[in-house]
Amino acid sequence: MAETTPMMQQYNRIKEQHRDAVLFFRLGDFYEMFKQDAVEVSRLLQLTLTHRNGIPMCGIPYHAAEGYINRLLQAGKKIAVCEQITLPSGGKNLADRQVVEIITPGTAIREGFADSRQNNFLVSVGRRGNSVSICWADVGGSDLTVSSVPLEDAPTAIRSHLYRLQTRELLMQESLLEETGPMKQILEDRDDILVNRYPDWSFDQTESLHLLKKQFCVENLKGFGLSDEDPALFAAGILIDYLRETTRSKLPHLRNLRRFQEEGYLSLDESTLRNLEILHNMHDGSEQYTLLKTIDFTATAMGKRRIRNWLVRPLTDKEAIEERLNNVSRLHSDQLLLSQIQDQLREIRDLERLGARMEMDRTNPKELAALRSSLHTSAGLESLLKGWRKQSYFWTDDQVESNQLHTLLELLDRALEDDPPVMISEGKCIRSGYHEELDALREMKNDSSRILDDYLEEQKQRSGIHSLKLKYNKIIGYFLEVTKSNADRVPDDFLRKQQLVGSERYTTNRLIELETAINNASEKIGELEKQLFTHVCKKVRS
Repeated sequence: MAETTPMMQQYNRIKEQHRDAVLFFRLGDFYEMFKQDAVEVSRLLQLTLTHRNGIPMCGIPYHAAEGYINRLLQAGKKIAVCEQITLPSGGKNLADRQVVEIITPGTAIREGFADSRQNNFLVSVGRRGNSVSICWADVGGSDLTVSSVPLEDAPTAIRSHLYRLQTRELLMQESLLEETGPMKQILEDRDDILVNRYPDWSFDQTESLHLLKKQFCVENLKGFGLSDEDPALFAAGILIDYLRETTRSKLPHLRNLRRFQEEGYLSLDESTLRNLEILHNMHDGSEQYTLLKTIDFTATAMGKRRIRNWLVRPLTDKEAIEERLNNVSRLHSDQLLLSQIQDQLREIRDLERLGARMEMDRTNPKELAALRSSLHTSAGLESLLKGWRKQSYFWTDDQVESNQLHTLLELLDRALEDDPPVMISEGKCIRSGYHEELDALREMKNDSSRILDDYLEEQKQRSGIHSLKLKYNKIIGYFLEVTKSNADRVPDDFLRKQQLVGSERYTTNRLIELETAINNASEKIGELEKQLFTHVCKKVRS
């Protein structure tokens, strides 16, 4: 596998476009890594490092990639997944390949890659004049938050934000790192954060405004309480651009822009959060014996993220605090209702992230089934919460949304199997009865013997040749065999394929059609299921 082979030339070309990422290069049933990627990954994952023609290489089975990717993310690495897009005909020439996904510590939302108990915030930081802009978003959520602080206050503010948000990845203006000594210290103290350095020209107020208006489909940002010259917007553009590039999505679920508000919340800096052991204890850094661990009895991933965010940003507004306490008190006083609600909530998967993956066109059949079951359970909560309808804190009484939900569930129940596989290529994703052509193909595949027997019986009755046989061999495929004694009864539409001593072999246009259909049924089923699954997902998104 020398550098000059077509495959290595292809690898080098793709790797050049993703120099800061580990390139998972698909070769058959494996993802292969070469050169420095192979050396580094073999060390991090304890894989065997081999060499071919002097080039270091290591590989992992594609079906086990998720576990390896997660370990690399924990080590602060980016992964560029390069798939075989088209296979060469006849097994010759080179397969077309391209990067279909870039997974980074701050943009991962797939179950298994990101901790569902907390948000996975990507943070960007840039300086404009004497202000420092700080922006963050969870790609699995719907909010983009912006903030700005004076340059002299930036190190303290950034340190607090990074700890409060439990940031795993940071986009940083390079000159800010070079000019501000405290920033270097912050990042040295947080060596678990992947830092992406960007040249100053990457941060631009005009481009940031353009991307924000395009993202939120608005002519201006006044509706969000922000002006075009607001320094808080300076770092937002690079974050949106990075998310779009890595996720290969236009991020349609990212719909809300808000300024970070200190008013109404108690500001807790990093030191306070550490010393009070709110999220992590001071002994081993785990959640054991922390305030979070003590009071977190939430039943869903969304609830766990919510209570974590409440603890690091406590309310100071008396009315808001009392509203929260009153709702808790009402539920606590009705233990039967509380128990019923908890039982329902335990059946609900991470709707927020499942919804985000759906909007980003990343959903697999298993996730779509999880979305369906969770929505069914959510709809079931409606009857339990009837007495709380007027409390918007819990539920909104929107008949239009309710009707849309029931229509959506009807579609999913009709279209999707009860327990589909993870991969659409494994088949058995679309329910029988949903699509006539798919049902016919499945019948063709599963009942090919019966279909051929029925056809043979039909030809016997039509021709009067009761000794007619339908056979198959690898050379000529399916054929109808007629003995010499019945040669005068052969219908005119029988097409001779082969002549033997005691018999003759024929085919018909219909038999050719059946043979082609049977041989192609599996391939067509796979293609049609993919099309139908894509169509269902498109309907869900709309």
